[in-house]
Amino acid sequence: SAHAKSAAAAAASNARLGNQFHPNMAMAMQESSEVPPLLRRSQLQEIVKTVGGAHATVDPAVEDFLYDLAEEFVESVVYHGCLMAKHRNSDVLETSDLKLHIEHQWGL
Repeated sequence: SAHAKSAAAAAASNARLGNQFHPNMAMAMQESSEVPPLLRRSQLQEIVKTVGGAHATVDPAVEDFLYDLAEEFVESVVYHGCLMAKHRNSDVLETSDLKLHIEHQWGL
């Protein structure tokens, strides 16, 4: 959903910076009519070329799959991270909330 993607993008960005994300910001983000993608397809193609060489290409079906997987991963991490913050009786999503879900659910 557009709401989840906006919240996910903000939380992922803030988590990398070690900042905190307030889940209540999601309401304001939902009102935005344009939601930037978390990963541009051109970025995905650049990654493939970096790893596979200048002439490497990606099957369009694989590109769609990876793009959707990245979107779903971030949405899942933010959602479950917010649940962890709520469990701590906090309205602040912290990096530790995200890490706990990623380690438990994804083994990363």
